[in-house]
Amino acid sequence: MHSVRYLRILRENGDAAFGGSQMWIEDLVMQGAACGIVAGLDRILETAGIENISMEDYMAKLAEAGRYIKPIMLPFKVKTIHTKIGDFMGCFGVSAGRLKRGIRKLGQLYGVDIRLKRIRLSRADEILIEGRKVILLIKAPLGNVSVVPDKGLPTNVGFHWVTAYAQDEDSYKVQSWGREHKILRSDLKNTAVFVVAYEPVIGGF
Repeated sequence: MHSVRYLRILRENGDAAFGGSQMWIEDLVMQGAACGIVAGLDRILETAGIENISMEDYMAKLAEAGRYIKPIMLPFKVKTIHTKIGDFMGCFGVSAGRLKRGIRKLGQLYGVDIRLKRIRLSRADEILIEGRKVILLIKAPLGNVSVVPDKGLPTNVGFHWVTAYAQDEDSYKVQSWGREHKILRSDLKNTAVFVVAYEPVIGGF
């Protein structure tokens, strides 16, 4: 299997995160909605040749990215609704259309001509075997897909963007919340689960 590099975000204590995380944002609504922004920004920075970046610089770029890749928000405030898959605070996350449009516009700031091409999961497997990355959108309204870290407890998701960087016959290895995780293929076959894969294409298609 190819060795895949990933954007390293350097903390002041010398530790490095494995890509970005929306959980670093202070706004609670964006903590639950900005996974698509992180996925888009990380792909652009890597394409622009950035392998290491300070936490301070990354957070500034993440705030800027939110002006181009925008979650769908209700036009009015709502009381927090507690559900099995998290708290709903009036935000539906970043839609596929918004990520596709936003990543193109944001890429122009970095001199990167990047677009997202929808592909089959079988094609995503081929790309991952080649040592390239794909972006996955997981829709699981029943919260029955687990994102499992190397250490610690899994997190069940209902609507979540991740970047996959490797695969095997049982799972996808993905970046999420600044760490390495895996998602079991069997989970993606659960009731009401819908998964869409996107290939980041440089120079259009």
